[in-house]
Formats: sequence, C-alpha cells, structure tokens
Amino acid sequence: MASMDGHFADQRALRRCGLTIIEVLVIIAGLSIAAAFAVPRFNTLEIESRDLDSRALASRVETAAQLVHGMWLSHGQPATLLFDGRPISVEHGFPTADSIGEILAEKQRFSFQAGRWIHREAADPSRCGVLYRPPAFASQAPVVRALTEGC
Repeated sequence: MASMDGHFADQRALRRCGLTIIEVLVIIAGLSIAAAFAVPRFNTLEIESRDLDSRALASRVETAAQLVHGMWLSHGQPATLLFDGRPISVEHGFPTADSIGEILAEKQRFSFQAGRWIHREAADPSRCGVLYRPPAFASQAPVVRALTEGC
C-alpha cells in the first residue's frame, strides 16, 4: 500500500506543475499594469532621443559653418571652397543653404533640403530638426537653430 500512496502523490505533484486559469489571469493583469507604466516612458525616451539628435546636429552645423568661415578667410575669401573634395559655395563667408548639406550629408535619421534637416522619425517632422540660414550681410553670422517642438 505504501507504494500506491507514493504513486498517487507523484501524480498529484505532476498535475500541480501547470498554472491554473486564475494564476494566468493574475500574471497577465500584472504584465498589463507594468506595460501601462512602461509604454509612456518609452515614448518619452524616444522624444528625448530625437530632441538630442536635433541639438547635436545643430552643434555640428554651427561647427561646420565656422570651419568653412575660417577656411574662407585663410584662402583669400573665394566664392567657392573645396571641402573634403567637394565644392562648397560660400555666401558672406559662410556656406550657402544648399552647400551646408554637402558638408553634413551623412545624417541617416535626417533628410536635408535647402538649409533644413528634418528628423524622419519625428511626430511632426516640420518641427523637429535643424534650420540653417546663411547671413544676409557680411557682418552677420549664420542662423543655426535646433527645432525640437515637434520631436
């Protein structure tokens, strides 16, 4: 008889390895609650990432414009410069709106057109990116602005 009781105890232990419907529902509810808190945080992180991308690119655009300006001054103020083997048109000592894109053409998350980089993954691409405007007069500096309102 002892062996039969041991056999039934083993079967009961084997049956208990699975989860009941109630336990599965509790786990699903717990995961749902965790997801409800995690998803908004991931969205916030994505927005912050696009914002930082735009700010970093604006810094690079500013640096590139200043570098071209220094080259322009040291080369006797020509109308075009060779930058990394590419011709760069210069206006009042700084790259034109089209030429600045030649200097920083390798930005994968942005598309460029006429002095404006637009973040491809932004909620509102027209308001997330970088704006570059060359100076209107020789005594001015270019305008470089990170657009982060729509990131």
